[in-house]
Amino acid sequence: MTGLSQDVISNPRMDFRRARRIPFPALAGLAALAIGLAGPAAAANSDHVRQLIETGACQGCDLSGAKLKGLKLKEADLTGANLSGADLRQTDLRRARLAQAVLAGARLKESRLKGADLGQADLRRADLREADLRYAHLYGADFQGADLSNARLEEAVLGRTNFSGARGLSEALAAQPTWQPERRIAPPDEEPNPLARIWRYLFGS
Repeated sequence: MTGLSQDVISNPRMDFRRARRIPFPALAGLAALAIGLAGPAAAANSDHVRQLIETGACQGCDLSGAKLKGLKLKEADLTGANLSGADLRQTDLRRARLAQAVLAGARLKESRLKGADLGQADLRRADLREADLRYAHLYGADFQGADLSNARLEEAVLGRTNFSGARGLSEALAAQPTWQPERRIAPPDEEPNPLARIWRYLFGS
């Protein structure tokens, strides 16, 4: 062995002193390599996208920036998934499990989220124009800066939901960004039996 390796073996204390002499172009090359290796981590994991499409489940997956426009993901399990910046326009996510998912900056225009579980989800700056959020579980979700123009929120659970700075809300909703828990009424296809409805009417539970 020659050069730096031989010097280090013969005198270990020379390692640091000689390392300082590494030419700048070599350091620049190493930095570029490090950036190149780290770069793909910012995009959606192709294996995770494939798993979601094939199985309808991808808990905790990295789907940031994924192009999922118009897909049929009804009842998909995306609990804790990273969907920040993902394209979910016109996507069918009815009754999907999205609790604690990160959807910051996601494009959800005209998406179908009826009955979806978005409890404690991060929806900051998300585009939810004309989205269907009826009967959705939004307890503890964060909609700061989101656009909810013409979105449907009938019968959604909005307890402790943060709508600070959100656009497109009615004046009453915008004036009270944090809602108190409300009782959810099941959608027609989940309505309990007649006796249960009568009990709820009489006793309110």
